[in-house]
Amino acid sequence: MPEITREGLSALLGSMGSTAEEVAETIRDAGVTGTTGHVFNCPVARWLAHKVGVRASVGLSHAAAYPLEADVVRTHLLPPVVDFVARYDGRGDVEREFTFLDEVRPDATEA
Repeated sequence: MPEITREGLSALLGSMGSTAEEVAETIRDAGVTGTTGHVFNCPVARWLAHKVGVRASVGLSHAAAYPLEADVVRTHLLPPVVDFVARYDGRGDVEREFTFLDEVRPDATEA
């Protein structure tokens, strides 16, 4: 597997789109879903993990990849991705959007 670099992570995040809507479309087109408020299950983290082949996390300002044989690689999120994350999680006074990317979990109470 190729080495994961800060520049490489940044380039991948940049390829997601120039608006939050384009980021959502990129994630949807890849068939990725996620859960709100969880850095490892964020749809961007799952998309990034799929692209780099290792566990990834995404917060409101940074993304990180966790290669098994190397140090953690971190980079700042680009504005469209920050906007997407804020709107997906419904952070602060931002209304929650992009719910079509929510992971659907079977109801544990159903028989």
